[in-house]
Amino acid sequence: MFSEVLERFIKNSPVAVMVRALLENLLDADKMDRWFETVRQSPYTKEILFSSIVGLMLPVVCKIRPNGQAGYPHSGIQAAVVAVYDKWKGLETTTAQGLVRQIASEAEAIINNMAGANPPLLPGYRVKFLEGNCIEATEHRLKVRRGTKAGALPGKALVVFDAE
Repeated sequence: MFSEVLERFIKNSPVAVMVRALLENLLDADKMDRWFETVRQSPYTKEILFSSIVGLMLPVVCKIRPNGQAGYPHSGIQAAVVAVYDKWKGLETTTAQGLVRQIASEAEAIINNMAGANPPLLPGYRVKFLEGNCIEATEHRLKVRRGTKAGALPGKALVVFDAE
C-alpha cells in the first residue's frame, strides 16, 4: 500500500528515511520499557510507562517544546499532570545515564556493523568534543579580539583525555 510512496521518499531523501528508521529502532517504546524494568531501582510503573516520559521529554530535548508541561497536552498520557511530575521526581539519575549509555551502545553496534566508524583522531587516546563557546566565556584571548568572535572556536572545544 505504501511502497510507492515510500519509494519516492527513499529516492528523494534517503538519509531522512534512514535516520527515521534508526531513531525508531533506538527509541522503540517496548524495548525501552523492557530495559527500564531491568535497571530501575524503585518499584513503580503504575499508569505511566517510562517510554511515555521519554516521549514527553524528547521534544523538549530537541527544542520543539520549551518544557515538559508544554508538551503534556500533546503527549497522549492519560494520567494527571501531577502523576507525571511524581514520575519525573521518582526517576533516578542513574536511570537517565543508563538510558544514554544503552542507546549509545546500540548506535555504536550499528555503526560498527556498517563499518562506518571514523579512524581515531589520536590513536591510543580517548578524544571527546565538548559543545559550547568555552573560550568566549573567558578573557584569555588577545585584548584586540575580545569584542569579536574571531579567535574563539565555533561551538566546539577539543579535549584530549589520557591514554586508553
